[in-house]
Parts: sequence; structure tokens; C-alpha cells
Amino acid sequence: MPRLTAIAIVMATGLTACGGGGAENAARTDDVAEDAAQSEDTAWLIGPWVMDTEYCAGDSGITFHEDGTYTAYGETGTWELDGDRLSFVTTETAEPGEPGTAETIDDAAPIVWTISDRGTESFTQTLDGEDTALVMRRCPTVE
Repeated sequence: MPRLTAIAIVMATGLTACGGGGAENAARTDDVAEDAAQSEDTAWLIGPWVMDTEYCAGDSGITFHEDGTYTAYGETGTWELDGDRLSFVTTETAEPGEPGTAETIDDAAPIVWTISDRGTESFTQTLDGEDTALVMRRCPTVE
């Protein structure tokens, strides 16, 4: 099974109701506006995905969460989407179905994919420095 690894930055900026001067509040407002724009740009990615050769009911998929984290088979981490660049950092691995096997990864290097052919139900990703493209398709969200 190809290893999907990841990176991300949790995009959350708080804005307090009071305090700070005009420049400070303007900077906070700019941060909130930037986060909202990033949120809209990443909304299409949120949810479960599998490679187009896999089944959604299987365990080979990846789920992108709104808070900038992801979960995949035996792996969790963070992700960030910047334009067409999807970066992952793995923060924890575990043997699937084996409680107590989780290991924290403190110094994982980001893995960067280039996204192309993006649609509402699929996208293509190519690992930087590689020629092989993987087509990913959206799975139904189970509630």
C-alpha cells in the first residue's frame, strides 16, 4: 500500500472583542480575513478520499479534517494546502487495530504533492520529484 504522509498548519486565529490599538486590531482583522479565504480554498478537500483504484469501504483512504489534521491507515498528521501544493507532516504512526502501538514522530519532514485536475469529486496528485500521478476520489461522508 502506498504510504500517504502529511503536513499542515492548524488555521485558527482568534479575535478578541476588546483591547489593542487600531493597528493591532487591523492586523487581527487581516489575519481573520486571510484565514477565511484559506478556509474557502481548502473546503473542497475536507472529508474522506481514496485512490481511484481503492474502495471507500476499505482502510486505504485518507480523511482531511477542517482543523488541518488528517487520518489515514495507521497514521495521523497535519496538512496544508497552498494553491496547488498539498503538504503533509506525519505526527503519529500506529499499527492499525493494535492499541498501545502509537509512536509520536517529532522530526518528520514534509511530503509535498502538486494538485492538478481538481474537481468536486476527484483530484490528481503528483509527488514532488516524481512522475507518477495518483488520482484520488471522494468517498461518501458517513455521519
